[in-house]
Amino acid sequence: MTQLKPATGLYLQLLHGRNQLDQEMTDWGFDGPTLGPLKFVQGIYLDHLRIEYAETEQSIRIEYTEDCLIYDSKYFGQYTVFYQDGAHHG
Repeated sequence: MTQLKPATGLYLQLLHGRNQLDQEMTDWGFDGPTLGPLKFVQGIYLDHLRIEYAETEQSIRIEYTEDCLIYDSKYFGQYTVFYQDGAHHG
């Protein structure tokens, strides 16, 4: 089976996921989605992140509540922004 190489570009990965904000955590939680490739990631205070996809120029807003980001009705306590060079993957 051939694995597709991700497109070169900027990505946002959501981590330390939980289903409920008040969920009792005994571990780091689950990995969330990796969004991209992106044109930019912009943090607005600790209110929200704004991202724009590179290929479609669609912009979305990811809200904070307390100390977690909300995406797809899930809560994430960490995120990372990274550059993926698709030519050198895997």
